[in-house]
Amino acid sequence: MQAVQLVAERVSHVCAVYHVLMALRAEVFDYTVVYEFAYFTFAMKKPTLRPQWQSVYHPLGQMVWVGVIMCVLLVTPVLLLMVNLGRGQQYLSFSDGLGVSVVMQDMTGMLLGQDLPRRLSITTSSRILVAAWLLFVLILGLAYRGNLTASLTIPKFPPRPETLEQLVHAVDRLTIPKYGEAHRRFVMQSKSPVFRALGELMDVGISFMEGLRQAKGGRSGHLGGRRYMQQKIAENFIDIDGSTRLYIGRDSIFPGPSGWPIPHDAPYKTNFDRVIISALEAGLYEKWAGDMNRQATIDSQRRQKENKKRQMDITVMQEGGKTGEEGEVGEGNNISPALDLTHLQGAFLLFLLGITVAVVMFIAEALVFKFNPSATG
Repeated sequence: MQAVQLVAERVSHVCAVYHVLMALRAEVFDYTVVYEFAYFTFAMKKPTLRPQWQSVYHPLGQMVWVGVIMCVLLVTPVLLLMVNLGRGQQYLSFSDGLGVSVVMQDMTGMLLGQDLPRRLSITTSSRILVAAWLLFVLILGLAYRGNLTASLTIPKFPPRPETLEQLVHAVDRLTIPKYGEAHRRFVMQSKSPVFRALGELMDVGISFMEGLRQAKGGRSGHLGGRRYMQQKIAENFIDIDGSTRLYIGRDSIFPGPSGWPIPHDAPYKTNFDRVIISALEAGLYEKWAGDMNRQATIDSQRRQKENKKRQMDITVMQEGGKTGEEGEVGEGNNISPALDLTHLQGAFLLFLLGITVAVVMFIAEALVFKFNPSATG
């Protein structure tokens, strides 16, 4: 802000830091030719992974599960009606007629891959219905099993804000450095309720790094230029494996054509513009920006690896053992592609739930039979 003020007072010839072109700023100083579109966007903390036990549910969408339940509830009375209307026909191991619970048990059993129950009617209508149900559960089962492995092994993140409208409903606070006061006044002049809500959430005066650190901690985000934000995240918030603890929103809040601030009516503006345009047309600017981001990522990963290696060496020296790369090799050999209990905890939880329900029902049946011996199961 002080450098821009010096330009406005004609003390400085140029501020070699790009600033977004705004009408409010254009009243104070001029700009060189636009050489950067500083797409104004936001950074937030990546959402945590969903519980692993939900992996047995995610292979199919929510509406698919609802549809399966509705199909079971629909096919049960239809088949029961066909069976009862055809009782004059011959049945296979059929005695006193079929109840709703028995038919639903048969339909659910076929859904889970059990064999055909022998008590089904031999009427043509019921056979056609059962054949259609078998075809349905075959396709559904193949689709579920095909997606199950991926659901068990691939991490699944919950939905995260990617657009401006989603952002203003997801956060309680948006930090921005001191230059953001002009941005706040700019969006508050808008007639859009979304932009006005954005302006009300802005907390101006937080440094870039402090804003990113706060965004990593809770329901807050940080606003800034996309390219500069990518560089800072690559330098300071990247893990050894290359993943980041922060993410940048997919959509930009607004495009920010940017240039260097210079005084109004500066006679050297055309010279600056000619040099800047030459660098842009040669592709140098994009090359330099890409090299900076890649180098920042490499340096950050190298620092973290060195810190981890140093901590491992200290730990091993205290315990007595090998240090350096030998320990890393031994650690890498322990990696196994097999599914462990973490991946399959959903199946075990379902089994434990089934056992619990079965025990409760057994106790209830035993009590009923004890006090009413004439009752049948």
